Amino acid sequence: MKIPRKALHTLLALSIASVALIATAAPAQAHTPAVSADCAQLSVRLDSYRGGGHHGGGDPNSVAVTIDGAPVLNQRFGRSFAQTFAFANSAVAHPWSVVVDAVDNEFDRTFTGTSVPCAPAVVADAAGAVSVSEPSCVAPAILTLGAITNATWSKPTATRGPASYSVTATANAGHVFADKATTRVFSGILAGPLDASKTPCVTTPPVVNPPPQPPVQPQAQIVMTTEEAVDCAAREIVTTTTITTTGTKLDASGQNWIPAEPVVKVSRSTRAVEPGQCPDAAVVVVPSAPAALARTGVDDPAPLLWLAALFAAAGVALIARRRVRPA
Repeated sequence: MKIPRKALHTLLALSIASVALIATAAPAQAHTPAVSADCAQLSVRLDSYRGGGHHGGGDPNSVAVTIDGAPVLNQRFGRSFAQTFAFANSAVAHPWSVVVDAVDNEFDRTFTGTSVPCAPAVVADAAGAVSVSEPSCVAPAILTLGAITNATWSKPTATRGPASYSVTATANAGHVFADKATTRVFSGILAGPLDASKTPCVTTPPVVNPPPQPPVQPQAQIVMTTEEAVDCAAREIVTTTTITTTGTKLDASGQNWIPAEPVVKVSRSTRAVEPGQCPDAAVVVVPSAPAALARTGVDDPAPLLWLAALFAAAGVALIARRRVRPA
């Protein structure tokens, strides 16, 4: 189909106008810098800059980055640039600057700032404890600061009673107590010494019970026996007296009396027999024929024999007389 020349001229004019419109509108949407910093890094993003074929170069723009006063980047770029820069220590603040030199001078920019340190990681391992001694009759209650871990003590308001006390344990940086708190307060009352006029400060002497006494010892049992024996040969009466005493002794417990071994004592006495207690028999002594005697210097023993016979007769007469004597 053949297009009229006038229509072609009109279409060409519209195309040129559209290109011009786009060319004039593009700069209004270009040059979009975005620079930000957190506690850990610096972020730089540069979009929609003019580059590539303009002014005889592909990377007509440049960006310079400085952290802590030291340059870390000085680089040329074209239509866009994006990069992050980590801080060496996120726990401290870092001053930084970003300088953009655009091909279009009216879009040059300088960004500065200082990062905020990251909050340190905390560990719930701080600990502390106190102890209070019991008061006595001579001393008050006493506060003692115990072991403390990853924390420090404040000065106690009091350490001896009678008084109230308060002391604070503060966790070190990066540490907290088990309840996630950074401080822990210990408080209470310290008692004074115990009342000296009351128990247990006043004590009564202990009652000493006497040792248990054994029961009264029973009287010993005494049994006495007497026996008499007439010894006519000896012309005497022998009296034998036996006394048996059975006493008592304490048993192993010391509380009971039990029979002891009997004690036996034997005594003897003699006295002459009474008349009639022994039969009196006449004793007749018959001299025998004199035997031949060896000579002893006495020529004739006959007188001696007759003298012995005389004495024997006198003895028999005496015995007979005693038997006829009235009792």
